[in-house]
Amino acid sequence: MSRFTLIEWPERGGHKLFWDEDKPGRIAIADLSGGQPDTTDDGVLYVDETEEAEFLFCNTYGEPRWRLPLVTPSGRKVSTVTSIQTVQRIKRIIAYR
Repeated sequence: MSRFTLIEWPERGGHKLFWDEDKPGRIAIADLSGGQPDTTDDGVLYVDETEEAEFLFCNTYGEPRWRLPLVTPSGRKVSTVTSIQTVQRIKRIIAYR
């Protein structure tokens, strides 16, 4: 049984969002390289709630892309590019948690 519980399925260009049962309250993400955070190419990454997402650019379809701040289990700060839908879903989850 996985320790990750799916919260949200992504729109095109977004990320799947999960609760980590081992780290209550932490939101983990997964891209298309894996079905769950611990099976992706990047490994487990958590949303870094100490930083805001920031607009980067619009892709060739005119869809906005955002830099999403993340943190590894060891505390190293990293980021990824994601969709506005993912950013909005994260904000909603945090607000109603």
